[in-house]
Amino acid sequence: MGCNSSKQVQIQSTSGGPSNSGSSVKDVRGDLYVAWPSAPCRAVLMTCGALGIKPNIKSLDLFKGEHKSAEFSAINPMTTVPTYVDGNFKIWESRAIMPYLVTMFGGPTHPLFPKDPKARARVDNVLNADQSTFYHAIVEYARPQLFGNKDNVDIDEKREEVFKALKVLDEYYLAEHPYVAGSQLTIADLSVLAGVTFTELFDLDLSQFKNITTWVAKLKKLPYYDVCNKGLYEFKEQLKQKQQS
Repeated sequence: MGCNSSKQVQIQSTSGGPSNSGSSVKDVRGDLYVAWPSAPCRAVLMTCGALGIKPNIKSLDLFKGEHKSAEFSAINPMTTVPTYVDGNFKIWESRAIMPYLVTMFGGPTHPLFPKDPKARARVDNVLNADQSTFYHAIVEYARPQLFGNKDNVDIDEKREEVFKALKVLDEYYLAEHPYVAGSQLTIADLSVLAGVTFTELFDLDLSQFKNITTWVAKLKKLPYYDVCNKGLYEFKEQLKQKQQS
């Protein structure tokens, strides 16, 4: 879900973040197709930021149907973003792309996707919970507000479903640990963060979730957060201007 920003965001230095590349950004092979405000796309962009890498980024405007073009359909028959292409290798779904990028460019022992079986299982657990529960509830809440409520969806009901899902995140995953999968930042945090911040398009009040709000505030201080999420806030401003016109 999402559309593209008119500007090409440049992933910048990740000095101070969990990067193997120090203060520099390394150009790496592969084309990464994104729509800037999209939560899954921003999760992958933040993974690139954390690794200090920059593939060739190509933006698609979903509202203009650019992802439905014959050219892109030939690359990804699901016509979804993000999609990563490296020669004949093609992969889509953010929760598949993120671990691949970490393993390929960060190495098999990188803490963003830990090698230890139990630690990795916890990351996989959160990624699956995000897809099936956290982000799913957020998408169901957002879709009728962004694309027209043709089916007369009860927005208040969808909002309560978001709160129900986030209560689990707040009271279980973040209750005893500073990050969603344990004591260190992983791709699970970046995936969930991208979804939670998507609610900012609608100014959804999450103040009841103290662990979530503390965690979000902390992750927003990551040195690559602003540049990788710029498209979200540009899109929010576009929506605001549209509502006022």
